[in-house]
Amino acid sequence: MLPPSAQAKVMRTLFDEEEGMGFSLCRTHINSCDFSLSSYSYDDTEGDYALDHFSVEHDTQYLIPMIQDALALTPGLSVFASPWSPPAWMKSNGAMETSPTPAWAKYFTKYFEAYAAHGIDLWGITVENEVVGTHRWECCSYTASQMASFVVNHLGTAYNEDNGTDIKVLVFDHDKKDILQWAEAYYSVPGVGEYTDGVAFHWYKTTDAEFEDVNSVAWTIRWSENPKDTLLMGTEACSCPFTSDSDTLWSRAEAVGHDILWDIRSGAQSWVIWNMLLDYTGGPNKNANSCDAPIIANELYTDIEARPNLYYLGHFSKHMRPGDMVLKTDCQMKDDVESLAVVDPLTGTAKMVLMNRQNYDRVMRVSVNDTFMFQTTVPMNSIQTVVIEM
Repeated sequence: MLPPSAQAKVMRTLFDEEEGMGFSLCRTHINSCDFSLSSYSYDDTEGDYALDHFSVEHDTQYLIPMIQDALALTPGLSVFASPWSPPAWMKSNGAMETSPTPAWAKYFTKYFEAYAAHGIDLWGITVENEVVGTHRWECCSYTASQMASFVVNHLGTAYNEDNGTDIKVLVFDHDKKDILQWAEAYYSVPGVGEYTDGVAFHWYKTTDAEFEDVNSVAWTIRWSENPKDTLLMGTEACSCPFTSDSDTLWSRAEAVGHDILWDIRSGAQSWVIWNMLLDYTGGPNKNANSCDAPIIANELYTDIEARPNLYYLGHFSKHMRPGDMVLKTDCQMKDDVESLAVVDPLTGTAKMVLMNRQNYDRVMRVSVNDTFMFQTTVPMNSIQTVVIEM
């Protein structure tokens, strides 16, 4: 475990808006996940459909205190949660059984209440992490119609019965390659719009063509029956396997910048990195699935090392804040310089991220509303943010 001084350094680096990256949206897990130290649930009593034995005591050792520290640094931090799996006794062959679904819906509301008792009011959930297929770690598969049935017939009802909890509900939460077909099938089910706030997705196995699918899903949500909201959120990204090779780390950072930029340009409102801090092996991971992270603990667990992707993330998180509106810029994926611009509607201040993944410098001229504003050189293999006071 890191000493208290290093722990404080991690939290300032991630959440402090002045000293650090000012992250404003974070994800946690319901029950254990692949990076948990062990497999667990909040109710391992088989057949406890009333959830009399439900408890988040497990999370009070590490997870809840860390979230509380993050909220102390960033009071407006939005936290959402995703289950990797229900308790094993609720499932059969990796999928949800029909009979426990009311209990599983109640499980969510008890989780909200338990975390609220610790001063953590959840902003939202995804119904399930990675719904397509199975893994060697905690998982649960849903087809689009199965998830629609669960949300409409059980989860939505549980929300209404438990004081009308105002928590965002996001579906899918898997790779972009399947997002369009899955979302179209889900939103074709009558009634889902009443209980669904949007679609979550991961960056894995992405080709540039799949950004167009993200944009198509944005319109699928907007034109669905009685949409509550039009959220489209990137909710997980990381690079695996773990490496300390400098060239690989910088190319991975560029991939992060490219993916954030084009997800947002395609209609998404957020982008979340998976694992903010890991050890010097890319773990711990009980399934030998070592990955990279923005911050790595050294071998002696006495200090931390910032990875290149932390600084690429910071160009977006520090300058592009909740409530900003995306501006249209002339930029194509084939262009040497990629750009994303937003404006603060309250102050009129515009912020533009410029990224050059090429091995040569480029000069870029920037105009706003057809009026030339400035010219800048974007060095090779670089990222920069320009703030324009309008």
